[in-house]
Amino acid sequence: MNPMRMKRNIHRVAAMLLALLLLMTSIPVALAAKNSGSCGENLQWTLTNGKLTISGNGAMDNYNQWDLPPWYEMREKINCVQVQSGVTTIGNSAFYNCANLEAVTLPDTVTKIGDYAFHQCPQMAQIRLGTGVQSIGVSAFEGCTVLSAVQLPESLKELKERAFYRCEALGGVTIPAATTKLGQMVFGYCYRLAYVRIHAPITVLPYWFFYGCLSLTVVYLPQSVEEVQDNALSECPKLDAVHFNGSTKVKEQIVAELEKPVTLGDDQPNREVTYQETENSTVIITDTYYEMDEEGNIPPVDTQINATVSNNEGWQEVVEQIEEVLKNTEDKTPTVNIEVQSDAQVNGEALQGLAGKDVTVNIHTNESSNWQINMEHQTQEGLQQQQNVSVSITPCTPTDGQKETLGDADSYLLTLGQTNWNATVLVPVGSDAARDVASLYRVEENQSLNLIQSVIVDDAGKAAFSLAGTAAGNYLLALNVQKVSKEEVRVPPSLYEEYGIDPETALAGMDGRFYTITGQPTAMGIDMGQMTWIVVGALVVTMVAIGAVMYMLNKRKLQRGYIPSLDDDDE
Repeated sequence: MNPMRMKRNIHRVAAMLLALLLLMTSIPVALAAKNSGSCGENLQWTLTNGKLTISGNGAMDNYNQWDLPPWYEMREKINCVQVQSGVTTIGNSAFYNCANLEAVTLPDTVTKIGDYAFHQCPQMAQIRLGTGVQSIGVSAFEGCTVLSAVQLPESLKELKERAFYRCEALGGVTIPAATTKLGQMVFGYCYRLAYVRIHAPITVLPYWFFYGCLSLTVVYLPQSVEEVQDNALSECPKLDAVHFNGSTKVKEQIVAELEKPVTLGDDQPNREVTYQETENSTVIITDTYYEMDEEGNIPPVDTQINATVSNNEGWQEVVEQIEEVLKNTEDKTPTVNIEVQSDAQVNGEALQGLAGKDVTVNIHTNESSNWQINMEHQTQEGLQQQQNVSVSITPCTPTDGQKETLGDADSYLLTLGQTNWNATVLVPVGSDAARDVASLYRVEENQSLNLIQSVIVDDAGKAAFSLAGTAAGNYLLALNVQKVSKEEVRVPPSLYEEYGIDPETALAGMDGRFYTITGQPTAMGIDMGQMTWIVVGALVVTMVAIGAVMYMLNKRKLQRGYIPSLDDDDE
């Protein structure tokens, strides 16, 4: 090869290698630049191992759908946000749609949270707002579906529209006295919101403010309220106590909104409400005190416990609260309602502390069914296992063989979970079936039917079957089966008065209920039918063993020359 050409080729290769080396050394610099930068005139941001840190002094830039924040492309890597002292605002749409953001800490220097700042952060469970926040923007926390608690600072002056819209796990809120402006639909569709106290001297409760808060039980409104706007309290089916001592006009608006009788204002007895919330449970204890009657007697305190449970730890927390109430309640048994938020498992071990005590626990499931458990009838041994309170009901067509029993009765396939307690399960049949006779059958392996119990459906459309445990599996529920004898039909306690039944003489036990065995599991995990065969088998084996021993003893006597005489029978 020509020496000059070879020399030129060597120079070209060297130049290419040098260029490649320069490119490779610039890559880390470029990557580093993407993980940090500015987000305000005097603010910087860095993203390290999922933690986004905002530092500096002053206001953060505002962003929107055309001008996204610099970390937007890496938003799925952000697990937590820490804003350091000196930052004064959180910009509009700053953390919009950060799908994996779980925790946020804001310093006391932040005074404003911009519009859509944390919109659609579905994993954000914790946030510390700081003590200086004065304004929370439009839809700032909308769609933060697992945010269960937030403490609004005393400095807060303004809550804009939809600030906490669809924060479905939010349990309770107190709006401070400094707040003067409330937007529309601030807490719309906060399904678990149960307790709200408004100290703010507002004159108007805005449109749709609490719309669709299905668990809302107690609301405290300030006396300054002069108007309740349309749908502010609509679709809140559990709201039966609004503490308000203002004008009659507003009271009328509240009743009109709720479309049902409600305890409010000066007409209500004295009430004391205790609220406790953790990540596992929410407990609201309402004590109602009544004045002395005409005969000089003071009615007992009426105590109601409403709770929601998310997991096994939540069951333990709720039961501890119930036990504490029972220690201090001598005159009257408290009413206990527990709503299961997650799966249909009940921590039986947690309930052991209530076994044998005079309290009935009402458990409500996501399937619109509920169980009533009289704890006085339970034992600690019977509550050792997890109880599956799942209930599902669907229309079905019986087999030809089953129709010989049911005739043309409307039929439903009922699937129950496994329990081993004496309890009443209220199965939702529908209000159209009120006063019909609902019969529950166990479906055997050969598809034949075994009648368990027949009851009258109450006005709410629920059939209350009192069962001594349930074996997991399929059952069949039929309405108005002609072959069912009227003598077999049981009346639920809610209809005793109408049917002329005296609860004191009801042939059913102290709570007026019959408990029918459905094949419930024992502590060994087998049902009562299987237990019966085991007992019979054990008796047979015992008798055979005794007979064999007696035979061997007699045989040994004979081998020793023993000759039985007639006198042996006398002995």
